[in-house]
Amino acid sequence: MDDIWRITGDVQEQEIQVLLQRSKLAEARVNRWRELGTVGSFVLVALLVVTTIAIERDTRKRRQAEEALRDSEEQFRQVFDESPSGILLIEEDLRIRRANPAFCRLLGYDNSELRQLTLPAILPQDSASDVTRSRVDQRYRTKSGEAVWVNVNETVIRNSQGGVMYNLALVEDRTARRKADQEILAMKGSLERSVEQRTAELAETNRRLESSNKELESFSYSISHDLQAPLRILNGHSAILLEDYGNSLDDEAKRLLGSLQRNTRKMNDLIKDLLKFSKSGRQEVEKSEIDTVKLVNTIILELETSTPPKATIILSPLLPVYADYSLVTQVWINLISNAIKYSAKNENPKIEIGSIQYENEIVHYVKDNGAGFDMKYANKLFGVFQRLHTATEFEGSGVGLAIVKRIISKHGGRVWAESKPNEGATFYFSLPVCESLVLSS
Repeated sequence: MDDIWRITGDVQEQEIQVLLQRSKLAEARVNRWRELGTVGSFVLVALLVVTTIAIERDTRKRRQAEEALRDSEEQFRQVFDESPSGILLIEEDLRIRRANPAFCRLLGYDNSELRQLTLPAILPQDSASDVTRSRVDQRYRTKSGEAVWVNVNETVIRNSQGGVMYNLALVEDRTARRKADQEILAMKGSLERSVEQRTAELAETNRRLESSNKELESFSYSISHDLQAPLRILNGHSAILLEDYGNSLDDEAKRLLGSLQRNTRKMNDLIKDLLKFSKSGRQEVEKSEIDTVKLVNTIILELETSTPPKATIILSPLLPVYADYSLVTQVWINLISNAIKYSAKNENPKIEIGSIQYENEIVHYVKDNGAGFDMKYANKLFGVFQRLHTATEFEGSGVGLAIVKRIISKHGGRVWAESKPNEGATFYFSLPVCESLVLSS
């Protein structure tokens, strides 16, 4: 019995040990599961947080995209509605999808009316079949049937997949501009006709004037030439009277005959000047290269030989010119002779001669320190028989400067003068520059 109890006790003790072991194993498993559950919870929470953040980020981006889309749509709506130019949205089948207020005002339709029409419906009949895109100018027909000129620029609006959504046309009213262009063309045509008519009238006037001038020059030449014969007779007879009958004539008769001779010579000189003036107008210009220094020195030497001047003549550099030698020689003779004459009463007469190049002209000048003149009478200087000094002060016919002007004008140049009374005068004349002569000089 004791053995049984002993064996039973041993069995119970073993069972207790087994139960303790199982209890510890179960407790360890529970602890392990608790640890795993805690980690899983953390993982789940982390996944939940990450998912929430991603969803929030996507939501924010979608919200921003929606706001940007709304802003873009609002901006397009404002541009569409407030644009001063017409905007037209056209379907692929040419139906009008939408038009902005400016386009509606241009054609006189409501937007709802236009949406019932197609593009050919607003084109004139003579261009109804012409629906070519992006034409520069074309005509549209208003609701009242009138035609308006417009400038059209079209572009295709596509979706994100590249498909065609609709065509957008920018339409600008050019009716007023076209009308103005037509008026300008009409005015231009009228102006051209007026210019042609006026040109023809001027050509006829110039022809008549040229003919009159030729007749006048011919008449002047003939009269001047014919007057020389009787003047020679008068001068010759008066000389014979003085020579053959001088002893029998009283002083008054001699004085009258002397006056007759002086005035005859003066008249003869005037006729010669008139002939020179007439010849300068009829003579053809034959241009050649002229050594101005050599020409002027020759003229000064001839003047000193005939009537030795007491003036000091200073020569500055003189540029060569391309002109008619004989005509330009006459210009220099007249200007230098005048300078000598009008400075003769000065105690120390001085004459300066020179030239400069100014842009496309060679400008020559003759300056003296003589009597001078008042510039308010300068417009009379170069007229025939125009004199600013009396014959008793300075002799002359008043033709010399007129000859100068005519010759220089025939060469395409200019002539002018500057002066003050009793302070001398400077006479200028210009000739077109010849580049080859200037470079060589």
